[in-house]
Amino acid sequence: MSKPSWARRSAMPRPIPCPAPVTSATLFETVMVVLISGSGMLSAIWRRWPAALTVSVRRPSGPLQARRQICRPVRRCYPVTQYTPQQLASMYTITTLRSSPMMHTSRRPPRLECLMISPRIAFVDVDGTLMETGSMIAESAIDAVRAARHNGHLVYLSTGRASVEIYPAIRDIGFDGFISSGGGFAEIGDELVIERTMPEAAVARMISFYEESGYDFYLQSFDELFPSPGVHDRFADYYASGEKRKAGAGYATASVTGAVAHPALKAFADVRPFSLTGIAKSVFLAGDLRAYDRVSDALSGDFHVITGTIPHMGRGSGEVTLNGVNKGSTILRLLDRLGLDAASALGIGDSSNDIEMLQVCGVGIAMGNASDAVKAYADEVTTTVQGDGVWNAFRRHGLI
Repeated sequence: MSKPSWARRSAMPRPIPCPAPVTSATLFETVMVVLISGSGMLSAIWRRWPAALTVSVRRPSGPLQARRQICRPVRRCYPVTQYTPQQLASMYTITTLRSSPMMHTSRRPPRLECLMISPRIAFVDVDGTLMETGSMIAESAIDAVRAARHNGHLVYLSTGRASVEIYPAIRDIGFDGFISSGGGFAEIGDELVIERTMPEAAVARMISFYEESGYDFYLQSFDELFPSPGVHDRFADYYASGEKRKAGAGYATASVTGAVAHPALKAFADVRPFSLTGIAKSVFLAGDLRAYDRVSDALSGDFHVITGTIPHMGRGSGEVTLNGVNKGSTILRLLDRLGLDAASALGIGDSSNDIEMLQVCGVGIAMGNASDAVKAYADEVTTTVQGDGVWNAFRRHGLI
């Protein structure tokens, strides 16, 4: 009688004792198995030659989307003994190992000459994750992003904001690219590589419903916002209250605005005829707490409608994209372009528009300030924005 599936999976081969002397071929095979499978074979080498093994970590350079193994050295060499195999596996996706060609003996300890890796990639939300909703960025989040990139990992911003709403103080943190408008657009560096916009007829239908319902709203294209007349005043009140909260909080934060007037207010004051082309998302704002239900009933056949992304408005506001357009599905398209596996990805967010991101990434991490509904979709929960949530998540997973 065959074993049940769970028994077959658990019947893994036993570790092979490390022979002595250790040839380069044996070392290659041993370390390859250890780092990929997480078995305990490397410990035998460690016990025989304490702190002898070192790893020269290399990472791909040039266009990752070309999927070529063009490598350049990173500045530091890391002692293998500094990390367990599990830690190394969590820090990097290991693609190739090469040992020194010389014969190793007890007088000449083995040395792993090259570890070729693919970097981990992290997708980080903005409001409620990188920064408090409003205008405060946690300094620890800035440090985490910069340290992770310094260590060879990729960090992408993944936000419901339009690209034009990613203000200089956010961009200046330094990112490898951006997903904006809730998955409507994706950039690698400064190059726009993915556009998922609505047909003109769909945009016209959406505008017509908002106007008939008396709701304020704005449309997001890649580089422009198209607001209805009441949007400016709604956000002016909101940002004014946010500045008062910031002044009394006493947190170590950096301002997004860099000026007295919030930059969004200038864009929201520019009321002009709506564009029907190049629109990826709309945001509706209403005093009616039934607004989300009404929008969902009217538009959900062709559109993806969510609420909860503007916390102080509750179900009186929400976001609308085409069906199938969300952060998660765009992340999968972007990863395919980069030649990276979703299993190596981390997604960190707090809101309803982050749910698909948490689902598709290998590790979905909810912020401590996220709602219970969002936390239910996460693999784990980190601390809050001001509790160094991004930093702690990156640290836990070996990016910093």
